[in-house]
Amino acid sequence: MKFKSLKMKLLFLMSVLAFLVSIVASTILFAVEYNKLAKETELSLNQLLSVIEESAAVAVAAQNKKSAQYILDDLVLNDFISSAEIKNVSDSFLVKTQQPLDNISTVEEFLLHSPVEGKELMGKILVSIPLSYNLLKAKERVLPTIFILWTFIWLVHIIIFRILNAYIIKPISRISEELHIISVGGKADIPVIKSHQNDELGRLSNDIRHTLQRVDTELNINNELRELVKDKEFKLRHVCNSSSAGLFLLNDTGRLLRYNTAFYNILGVEESGSEIDQENPHFFADWFNEQVSYHDFFSDVLSLGQLKIQDFSLVTNKDEAIRWVHCLMVPIENEQGNVQIEGVLFDVTSRVMSDQVMIESGDYDKLTGLMCRATAEIKFLKFIEEREGNVAYFLLIDLDNFKKLNDIYGSSVGDAVLSDVSQRLLGCVRGTDIVSHIAGDKFLVILLCDENNYFFTTMAEKIIREIRKPMDIVGDLSLIIRSSVGGVHTQAEESMSFDDAFSLAEELVSEVKNNGKNGYAYRNKVDGLVIYQD
Repeated sequence: MKFKSLKMKLLFLMSVLAFLVSIVASTILFAVEYNKLAKETELSLNQLLSVIEESAAVAVAAQNKKSAQYILDDLVLNDFISSAEIKNVSDSFLVKTQQPLDNISTVEEFLLHSPVEGKELMGKILVSIPLSYNLLKAKERVLPTIFILWTFIWLVHIIIFRILNAYIIKPISRISEELHIISVGGKADIPVIKSHQNDELGRLSNDIRHTLQRVDTELNINNELRELVKDKEFKLRHVCNSSSAGLFLLNDTGRLLRYNTAFYNILGVEESGSEIDQENPHFFADWFNEQVSYHDFFSDVLSLGQLKIQDFSLVTNKDEAIRWVHCLMVPIENEQGNVQIEGVLFDVTSRVMSDQVMIESGDYDKLTGLMCRATAEIKFLKFIEEREGNVAYFLLIDLDNFKKLNDIYGSSVGDAVLSDVSQRLLGCVRGTDIVSHIAGDKFLVILLCDENNYFFTTMAEKIIREIRKPMDIVGDLSLIIRSSVGGVHTQAEESMSFDDAFSLAEELVSEVKNNGKNGYAYRNKVDGLVIYQD
């Protein structure tokens, strides 16, 4: 769009306005002068006719055409009379001037009465006054005034324009030009208008300057933040790709969205990731030997909405050793409100193999894969001795009515229940905590480095809730197992040994069972014995 300066727009508008004012003022002035002149002409005509009225009446009465002609000749000698006629009572011409009455003149009629008593109507005089007379006279009189008026109006126009241009247009144009030449990354400032420091233009200039300074500051901050984000993103990407853990992101159908370098290294595929089918919603199930278990695991993550942890063995070639991964998954919600799964894979082949060796050596329970009591005691004592002030919470779990279940369904179902419970306990605690299968239907969880009763109650409730979830054993058999938990803090009494803590936990389990089972109990200095029934 073509640029039009504010100065030229103002000049054009003011010129049009001055022209219109001049025209209207001239028209009004001419009309006033014309009306004034018409009244003067009418007054002069009346005065003139009053002088000749008696002579004209006598001439009409005597039918003296010669006298009447003399009267008319004298009458038309006046500039404002173009022609005249004298008529008698019968409306017939007695005498008239050589120029007839025309259509472009104003005809005035004056009656003639007898000068004697009675004032008898004798005739009339018709006088023609040309319209051009008053127009020309008005023009002659008003032209000098109109010239002076136009000169005054346009002089005022020029003065007002120069004042507006100097005090408004020029400062605004200067601000506009300074704003127009400001470039990205350039100096964002406009000059101070000294002549307008205390008015609206000065305030506008200051406001614009302050706004530009704030914008410049914000841009600098944004640029710094952008560079910082780029740097953090680069470092995060580097950490992500250099991490030994396999990081990945799934959608709610299990389709792979993103992953890092360690992810395909752990899976044992080529670095290009060509063997990873990102469109396959059953990708993990195809790489794990425990496909059914994985599908249950994935469904639990979505339905429960919380972190789930489980070990899986990878599908390998016949000549390759079995490899194990430790899988963590947690549901999140993205910016669009869609549920996604964040996950981490660890290669735990060495740890699983080591655990198997320990199981075979008798340090671990062969049925559940958990530590035996002696191993748990060794790890507990080692933890207590590492640093003064280390504390722990003993949680003894006893499955309710397990003996009855074992008698009804047989030992194979009982073993399956114990194995399932052991996996659920491992999923409830941290990797640093101790989980042990004591014997039969008893399990021991030792929470390390915690003095918070609230954390204990939260963990006890979580364990009871996890164990109580339905267990699909074999075929259509689904069981719901309940449990009783006793909790003991190792600092509740001084110099408490493993055996002492275990004995106190057993007493608390008995308290729960005596009060209806399916709950937990603990002691503290404020409330004493606390029993909670679920």
